[in-house]
Amino acid sequence: MSEKTITHDLIPNIHARSLLLENFETDTLDTNVWEVVSGSPSVSSSQLQFTAVGKVRTKQKFRYGVLIFTLKSSAVIGKIGFESEDGNNYVRYSGGSIRSKNQIDTSENAVSISITETQWNLLVILWKPDEIVVWLNGSIVAVYQGHRIPHKPLSVIIEQTASGSVNVDLIAVYPEPILNELLVGTGATAYTTNICVPVGAVLVGGHGNAWNNATPAAGGTSSSVLVLSASVISVFGNANGATTLTVQFSYDGTNFYDSEYTITLTDAGDFGKTIQCGARYVRLKTSASVTITATISGKT
Repeated sequence: MSEKTITHDLIPNIHARSLLLENFETDTLDTNVWEVVSGSPSVSSSQLQFTAVGKVRTKQKFRYGVLIFTLKSSAVIGKIGFESEDGNNYVRYSGGSIRSKNQIDTSENAVSISITETQWNLLVILWKPDEIVVWLNGSIVAVYQGHRIPHKPLSVIIEQTASGSVNVDLIAVYPEPILNELLVGTGATAYTTNICVPVGAVLVGGHGNAWNNATPAAGGTSSSVLVLSASVISVFGNANGATTLTVQFSYDGTNFYDSEYTITLTDAGDFGKTIQCGARYVRLKTSASVTITATISGKT
């Protein structure tokens, strides 16, 4: 018996909203769900396993939605994501990048992400008509808003394209972002990851993502935060001395500009400000060298 536990099984009604929920709990691949395109993948220890080149795809097709999967590889992960049978339309992970393409444009969009493929990873791909957002182990790692997004129903595919093994522990598809928090893969699969994707909106940010008990120099800047297309941003935290914090905006994450929004502290204490925002990246600048913990968060 597998030691794997997937705690979202305990969340009421979550199954009613899923379009696909595959835990690979049977001894063989469910051919009512999956089509073996090539190779000889197998199911063992509640995981789909590739030990050589091979490919499977769902018989069901999806048009937009949220794809959640957990996997690891002994070498290099091939391809996993949404894809058409002819390969001309896709939103998928492969070769260290999130890639998307449709049949109208002959070239693809690729956003490189930093991932250790030999450890268990939880990837979430949110595919919308005008945007692709990707989370890796609970953090946003890629955003694309452009014309290289497919708009036709696609299958979920898993393909191993080189030597080495690939293990897939969970595949799930939801028609829209879900509110529930998922903790997956405790026990034999040795990973535990939290992810929370809210209904009807995408939340960005995390505690101390700008500064976390840091003491920057006077004029120093915080880490930048990708806020997607969030129209409302909150900046809050604590400083141990007097300073003026200036909110800076950027489109490309490289060139930042001072905004009209500032927070002035005359002494040590908490601070907070909610602002309207049209930028993709936000960071803070401090006028004094004080110890600061600051969070930048937003909701699209």
